[in-house]
Amino acid sequence: MAVSRKILSKKDQAGFDTMQTRDALKKLRTSSEEEQASLLAKSLGLPYLDLNIYPLGIETLNTVKEEYARKGHFVVIGRAGKNIRIAITDPRKEETRTAMKELEQKDGYTIQQYLVSRTGLERGLEKYRLFNLGESLEDMKVSLSGEDLEQFEEEIKELVELQKRISELPTTEVLNVIIAGAVKMEASDVHLEPEKESVRIRYRLDGVLQNISVIPYNVYPYVLSRVKMLAELKLNIRDKSQDGRFEIKLSDPNTEIDVRVSVLPGNFGENIVMRLLNQNMAGIELEELGLRGRAFDQLIGQLKKPNGMILNTGPTGSGKTTT
Repeated sequence: MAVSRKILSKKDQAGFDTMQTRDALKKLRTSSEEEQASLLAKSLGLPYLDLNIYPLGIETLNTVKEEYARKGHFVVIGRAGKNIRIAITDPRKEETRTAMKELEQKDGYTIQQYLVSRTGLERGLEKYRLFNLGESLEDMKVSLSGEDLEQFEEEIKELVELQKRISELPTTEVLNVIIAGAVKMEASDVHLEPEKESVRIRYRLDGVLQNISVIPYNVYPYVLSRVKMLAELKLNIRDKSQDGRFEIKLSDPNTEIDVRVSVLPGNFGENIVMRLLNQNMAGIELEELGLRGRAFDQLIGQLKKPNGMILNTGPTGSGKTTT
């Protein structure tokens, strides 16, 4: 046993050392790239900017469309009326020169250029995706509440219908139906588990995980980002576990479902576990817990005693919290 512990410790240490080495190399590469960008800016007579740490706003970024910015290898980093500041990687690129000319002549902008590294520009362009997710977050909250969610429940009468519905859904509705199906079936947990070529969906029903359906792997990043946004988790952290929560409010003002979210790194991507807690279940009567016969009589007898302790134990989804 001592030998296996020693070996495990060595493996853990090796993994930690490897991670540190990767981080160090990444920092060196980034630092070297920024230095080269700074030197190029000096040689071209342009101001240099580190876009890795420069704050960008959605209104400024949306001065031009993402497709146009990517085509011209630039992002708009500042705007005051018709005066705009633009980050580029190389003013000598044909696509960049064409884009700058069009912005000046067709759109009437006065441009001030800043030179940035390729990595910095990619991070700037990535902001488009993150901001678009943020904009659609409110729509997601609406579709997860009230009549929309109940309509999903009405349409999903059986498990077979749920499996078919998930496989045919557009990307924007996948999470809605997964949660709606869990609510209808009174599942305590929803598991989204990436595998080699697809993502498995499982519900915990009466304490047992049941396979429900699969979704294509290329759809999963969108679902993962949605869940992270709802639970207020960090989108850029993928190698560490994160915990969060969000709420689902149904049309009945007294019906509210608390969703606890855990995101865990796995072999084929990040796993999602969502625990659904119906707040109304906390107010049920003792007789409705499911205890019968001698077990119920013993519980009542113990509750009448002036002192002592009752231990409430059991596996996940067995009803400990409700009890």
